[in-house]
Amino acid sequence: MKGFYTVKVALVLACTLAACSATDGSDALRNETTTSINQKIVDDVTTKEQVRAAFGEPQETSVDGSGHETWKYSAGKFQGNVLGYIPVVNGFAGGGTNSDTTLTLVFRGDRVASHSISQSKSTVESGLLSK
Repeated sequence: MKGFYTVKVALVLACTLAACSATDGSDALRNETTTSINQKIVDDVTTKEQVRAAFGEPQETSVDGSGHETWKYSAGKFQGNVLGYIPVVNGFAGGGTNSDTTLTLVFRGDRVASHSISQSKSTVESGLLSK
């Protein structure tokens, strides 16, 4: 009987923890690091088609006055803390961590002229006990 109770607690805990995250944006970018992006994108070498193959269609595009095209990809992830998913307790202490990554590429013709990666992390607090 004790083993059955342990399995039930483990399943409830696993389901609760799995429900604690949410994502948006580019799935391909979300799984990348700065190092892996810099290995895939080399300025003056990587083409638009190679970028599309690696990251899919850009989420944002623009063209500046010089005719240079800019593509942007972004990915976000929210990892909620466990307290936010416990009834009653979530009214006092909840929240989690936001992680965001943005990849910006500027093209000269068909090749990447330059690229930049920005990453940010922030903590979100909710409930009566939040600061």
